[in-house]
Amino acid sequence: APTAAPAASKTADPMLTNDDFRAMLLGRAPGPSPAPAAAPAPAAAASPPSCVVRFGSATDESTPFEPGAAYPRSVRFAHLNIAQEPPSEGTPGEGELRGAFDTVLCLSTSKWVHLHFGDEGLKCLFRRVHAALRPGGLFLLEPQPWSSYRKNAGLAPHLLRNYGAIQIKPPQFRELLLGEIGFATCEELSAAAAVPPATAAAP
Repeated sequence: APTAAPAASKTADPMLTNDDFRAMLLGRAPGPSPAPAAAPAPAAAASPPSCVVRFGSATDESTPFEPGAAYPRSVRFAHLNIAQEPPSEGTPGEGELRGAFDTVLCLSTSKWVHLHFGDEGLKCLFRRVHAALRPGGLFLLEPQPWSSYRKNAGLAPHLLRNYGAIQIKPPQFRELLLGEIGFATCEELSAAAAVPPATAAAP
């Protein structure tokens, strides 16, 4: 069983928002975002249009969440930071969401957790995913190459500082998942299979 999740490193530098990244892509200088305050409760969101088209109904803030119930009560959409300490309400791997998932996908995301919160934040992410999975559950991870870290580290001062302090590089993720985190197996999947490049199975 995994140990308690470590504290994610914190920074006094302002975090960049989605609007800031959008401004960078469009060639405009991003404005500083305010430093993050205490973690809010996860924001509930309505179902994506695809769910409405396929199932004919949607979830919103008034729809009760009941694990194991029929759709739409079995689905909940939340926007939260899984790598923060203390965890906010509704964080996977905590409380009622411990052992609640068959599969967790982490696609093109681990780099940003790593740059924002350092090695301890990455470990926290992996531990919470492990805790969120049922026995035999799958974690599909798409780690970005170290070269892409270098390209994005200069976007903010705290990213650059964390980049310089990172000791766990993407090629070491397998050893971390199988060792300290406690996954039972870890296997690379080929691109030809049209799935992310690695999975890890909970014992």
